[in-house]
Amino acid sequence: MSNDDTTTFHLACHCGTHHYPLSVPLSALPLFAWTCSCTTCRHVTGAPFITSTSVPGLSDLFPGFAPLDFKGLPETLIVYGSSPHGRRISCTKCGTPLINVYWDWDDDGNAHWVEWSAPLGALMVGDLTPDKMYNIGIHFWVGATGDGGMIRWIPDGQVNWATWPHMGIFDISKEIGKPKPHLNGLGEDVLSCSCKCKGVKFEILRPSAKPDGPGVKEMAPLPSKWHANHCFCNDCRLWLGHLLPSAVSVGREHIRWVDDATLKVYQSSPGMKRMFCGNCAAKVGTSCDENGWMDISIGLIDIDGEEDDGRENEGIAGLLKDWTEWSEEFSFGEEASDTRLRDEVRTGMARDGFMKGA
Repeated sequence: MSNDDTTTFHLACHCGTHHYPLSVPLSALPLFAWTCSCTTCRHVTGAPFITSTSVPGLSDLFPGFAPLDFKGLPETLIVYGSSPHGRRISCTKCGTPLINVYWDWDDDGNAHWVEWSAPLGALMVGDLTPDKMYNIGIHFWVGATGDGGMIRWIPDGQVNWATWPHMGIFDISKEIGKPKPHLNGLGEDVLSCSCKCKGVKFEILRPSAKPDGPGVKEMAPLPSKWHANHCFCNDCRLWLGHLLPSAVSVGREHIRWVDDATLKVYQSSPGMKRMFCGNCAAKVGTSCDENGWMDISIGLIDIDGEEDDGRENEGIAGLLKDWTEWSEEFSFGEEASDTRLRDEVRTGMARDGFMKGA
């Protein structure tokens, strides 16, 4: 195949330890892509939903990596078993997710790979626009959000599946979910947060719990709510690995660490720290030394009933409406790699009353 018949994708992590060129046939474009809002994907990444695609040639990067023994990868990669048949591969230094793999048994009882996929936020394609690069054709596990979560803000007309296709379609309600009381053992109103492996767990207190604490003046527009925003800068997108980095800004003294045994800190620039779980690679949040607050990844927020992956959940959008106040302008919106997604999110948020109309 000639160079005129192919284009080159670059799969890379934020710190630069990993960079893999992938030659992709032009005939394969646009690639089929999907989102997933399941409990696992949110808590293993920190994203409100993941955005992934299967890239031709991805499995050729590590020919010695085999199911069952899961060896053959460099030590600079984390391999985390997020499900019995799934493995997530991320950079050990910065935590950027790079590859998801799934395996199964064939009719002869042999284990084999059935899917290799990469996160869209970690793929760089030069001047190729998103509409030419990929097409998001389906939203998986929307039912796990209770009320559609942030997928409800993307009115792209795609099918929204409750779980997997054979288990039915999830019709997103026009109304966001109703939050339930979240009280800890001390009777305090909190948001509980955790990574997938539970090596990092913490609680977020309302601003009113410590009204004079650091960060409250800057990041608490109301006594009961923290500031939240989407950041479309290249750094946040690449580090998260997905297209919608979303965070709530919380005063440092309003974060109560329950467990931080696996917490790792990656200093991405002078004064800027990016925190992630060293075991499952979930992005916990970012912290600037000069600020009295931390930006916490929204995907780590626990919702009532989410393990059931169904309509009994209280709803992510409803919980965010109760706890957060959103900026009218996205951070670094001009750097969005997918302006279609950015604009759809703005329209959806305005429809749900999270911000004014575009």
